[in-house]
Amino acid sequence: MSNNYLDPSELLKCLNSMKKDALRDAQRFPADCVVLDYNYPNLIVECNGSEFEDGDYVGTFDQKDYSTIGIVIHGSSSTSTTQVIVIEVTRYDINLVPGQVIQLISDPGLLIYRALINFLKVRLIPLEGIRLFNGCKKAAKPVKNPAQYSLRSYGNNVTLKLNLCQNVAVDTALNMNKDEVLLITGPPGTGKTRVIATIANELQKRGEKVLIVSHSNTAVDNAIELLDPNNALRVGVPLKIRNPIYSMWTTIKTSSNTNKIPNNILQQLNSLKNNIEKAKSELSWYLQRQKLNLQSSQYSQFTSSQIQRLIDQISSLQRKYSLLLNSAMNMAISNSKIIGSTAAYLIISEYYRKLDFSFHFDTIIVDESSQLDTIMGMLLAKYGDKWIFVGDDKQLPPVAKCHLNRDDLSTYKRLKQFYIPIMLKTHYRSHPHIIGFSNKYVYNNQLIINQACYNNILVLNGSKYFGTNDPFIFVDVPGVHIFDPNTKSCKNICEAEVVVKIIEDYLSSGGIKDELGVITPYRLQKKEIKDKLSKSKVNGAKDVEVDTVDAYQGREKDVIVISLVSTYNRIVNNASTIANNPFKFSADQDRFNVAITRARKKLIIVGNLNDIKRFATPILNNLVQYINQGYVKVLQDSCNSII
Repeated sequence: MSNNYLDPSELLKCLNSMKKDALRDAQRFPADCVVLDYNYPNLIVECNGSEFEDGDYVGTFDQKDYSTIGIVIHGSSSTSTTQVIVIEVTRYDINLVPGQVIQLISDPGLLIYRALINFLKVRLIPLEGIRLFNGCKKAAKPVKNPAQYSLRSYGNNVTLKLNLCQNVAVDTALNMNKDEVLLITGPPGTGKTRVIATIANELQKRGEKVLIVSHSNTAVDNAIELLDPNNALRVGVPLKIRNPIYSMWTTIKTSSNTNKIPNNILQQLNSLKNNIEKAKSELSWYLQRQKLNLQSSQYSQFTSSQIQRLIDQISSLQRKYSLLLNSAMNMAISNSKIIGSTAAYLIISEYYRKLDFSFHFDTIIVDESSQLDTIMGMLLAKYGDKWIFVGDDKQLPPVAKCHLNRDDLSTYKRLKQFYIPIMLKTHYRSHPHIIGFSNKYVYNNQLIINQACYNNILVLNGSKYFGTNDPFIFVDVPGVHIFDPNTKSCKNICEAEVVVKIIEDYLSSGGIKDELGVITPYRLQKKEIKDKLSKSKVNGAKDVEVDTVDAYQGREKDVIVISLVSTYNRIVNNASTIANNPFKFSADQDRFNVAITRARKKLIIVGNLNDIKRFATPILNNLVQYINQGYVKVLQDSCNSII
């Protein structure tokens, strides 16, 4: 570990590097799209190889920079390779016609990088953040004899009781003084979300204002949804908020919760919104007439003047709406006891003057802080008087990388160099044979596995892969991975075939589709598996969720299938070569730990066992030991293609 001083100039250098990498990576996976219809503000396109989700910003890359076109408001997929999406265009200078081909990419985080870089350039890193991340704050003192706490879960109206370690964490948080910091280590399945929600709920009872923040929408939603919506407010991009009942936008749309936003403000917002929609509808009509080119020259001039008039009118109305909306947002935040948001949304909103954070939170709780980079962590520090960071240094670090030491780039790992954390130790999620691997080889047997985990067993009669009560299975296949120099990603066709067979076997044997997930380290393998699933004749197969390890952190399912992809030999440009450290990425300890701890009842790993034994990372050598100890059942399988 490094205890060097983090200087803002070094952070600025790091940010510029991260921005360049993000732009380069985004260009590796462009989607070729055909315009089906463009009727401002709605653009409908059909894309090949896209993975756009509702709420994503999309745009084009022109020579040196990314340019936003709009936001995805609806995405559907008829097959895994073709996706029809509706984009709400946010610019007036877009001229597109049906049949035109364009390349789209997801916003590579440019908005947040611009905001962070500008904050650093004008030296707006707060003193609290610099002191906090250089070990100059006081650590909260752990409570030795904690009180017993519980939380009434709003969603299912169940009382959630806390164990000893959880109570220590909660009581310590409740006894923090101003300017103190608390770290909580939350390994997989130890109930960190319950702890976060309980801390926030107890603090608001005491009159405190609490901010729950994370790098991901999922982590924020998980905590907020345990709380009473009368006390909790979720801010962020509307389509990224899972439960609308907590969303500020629901308050505005339905004129509800007037205790958070005054009724007259809500009425003005709705009136402006209606006027904007009317003007957009009229503009759309004139644009359509202009496109059809059915007018006389004189009428064409009239149409052009009407279009310009409406554009000016919409711009004026939207400026008024934005100003009033920002005011309403700040009122809602000011009148709410608990706020949930992603870190990026807060920082972008402040930078673009959407939110006024002149008011302070008494306590900030940062979840999944291992994945939050230190630059954003420093900026978050200024929003509060006390800081609680929840994370796990054995799980994924920030995706972005730069010249900084890995332990200095992760918020949680950086802070752990200075502050001793409280660890949650009782595991409630996975069958003991599944979590037993991570407990032994990652957490040094510090976890206490709850007895109820032994009941997490799945048996599907007549199934090849699910017919026995073995919770941990390794399917050995003779595949070879293919490296694509253009995308810098990999795929393994043989493994993809076997993964599809496992999915079809599961669904045909009565398995629940939504309780099965497929994880792979590589985006190219994700695409390969989805392509094959799109051709499956088994009902529900094409709808099974397939994603990368990074997308699965903080989530869980009954069944997880992992495709390792990597092998000793590999194919590059149709030529066979020897891979240089092929398992470095796919079996990185933090990444592997996240992947295998998502499963509750059944974990199936698909890979080439001979190559793992021959040339593997330490964590995969541990897997071989675990197999030899009898905790993992090995099945041999074959495929039509060995590559």
